[in-house]
Amino acid sequence: MSRNDTPDIVLTTPKGVVLGEIRHRFDSLDLPALFDRFESYSDRNGIHPRFFLIGDPEQLRFYRGSDRTEVGTLSTPAIMDTYDANFSNEVVFESYLLTLVQSWLDDIAHHWKSVHPPGTDKLPKELVELIAA
Repeated sequence: MSRNDTPDIVLTTPKGVVLGEIRHRFDSLDLPALFDRFESYSDRNGIHPRFFLIGDPEQLRFYRGSDRTEVGTLSTPAIMDTYDANFSNEVVFESYLLTLVQSWLDDIAHHWKSVHPPGTDKLPKELVELIAA
């Protein structure tokens, strides 16, 4: 989360909210503490996220907001190679990965790059519909 405890991604649609965090390495992340910060942010802002997204250069992980159950994991390079053909061959910093993840989410919502954005077939239908709403 940024210095003001705002998640990196706050995606609000008519069907719900997704909060997201991008890190350089997932294994350095204290997952329970991050979920607590997501909940604190949600309480302060009166929102009820349906899903959480946590990403790093290797994987994008999705969790159900209500019970923190993991509902999907995608290979970050498999997704991001669509938006940057050199992604798999580069050192990726958090800020650039965040930009690519936002582009991918935008593609799911608006299909600006792909008719069927990568990875959507491996995610729960309700999550894809929420992002696309």
